[in-house]
Amino acid sequence: MKLKQLTCVVFGLLMTFTAAKRHTPLSRPSKHAELAESNPLELDLLAVEAEQSALELLSEGKKPKVEKFMGNIYEDMYYSESALAIYVQAFYDGYNMQDYAFAEECLEYTTGAVDEVHEFNLNMTRRFSWVDPYFLVGSIIGNEFNDSWFYCYQFANDVKQVYVTKFENFVDGGDIYLSMLFNLLANSLHIKNASENIIDALAIYDTKAFITNLASIIRITVDFDSYQTAGESAVFVATAATTGDRILKGIEKPANKFLDSI
Repeated sequence: MKLKQLTCVVFGLLMTFTAAKRHTPLSRPSKHAELAESNPLELDLLAVEAEQSALELLSEGKKPKVEKFMGNIYEDMYYSESALAIYVQAFYDGYNMQDYAFAEECLEYTTGAVDEVHEFNLNMTRRFSWVDPYFLVGSIIGNEFNDSWFYCYQFANDVKQVYVTKFENFVDGGDIYLSMLFNLLANSLHIKNASENIIDALAIYDTKAFITNLASIIRITVDFDSYQTAGESAVFVATAATTGDRILKGIEKPANKFLDSI
């Protein structure tokens, strides 16, 4: 009897839970759905504003720039053919990475090494035996990966040395602060143009131009020299030039006298 009553109670609870679940919404309605129910006129106004902004972009000759979509570099495509490679190249160009040693080699061999990720997926799909993936991994380690880490280590070491040298040339914290301000003032026009380019790139969804100009601003912001050390170097060069002129003039007078006597 007790077992029968317990079974009835459990069955009743299950029926109650099922009925409650049926009447419970699976997800919260979107903001547009809530807005359409509460104030459909405001939703129409938002649609009109979006259409007007799109027409303004078209009238200015600014069309949404769509070249590639992000894809899976393991399953869908090679890294060098993906949008991610375009964005990395954009940052490379905007930051002027070619100023550092082994930057080009690092980018080239790293691209080749990451391409092997998709190649591994293809190899796993088309393999004749389980030996093939091991051969491919060994080949990647001995070639692309080996070249990539070597050149990228040299590149990273050069970047480190450049900025460590810049930091060691600063006299104190005040020198760093003033040098940063002078650097920003000197490059204010470039920063203004890059900022405007970023705004235009956002308007037309041009991610490549956005990243390029952003990297340019980052390079200007973090890459500057000590104004005190640079000033001392300029004074030293000017003094040396003045001293050299005096020495040449001192030699020139006796030489002229000797030529006149002849």
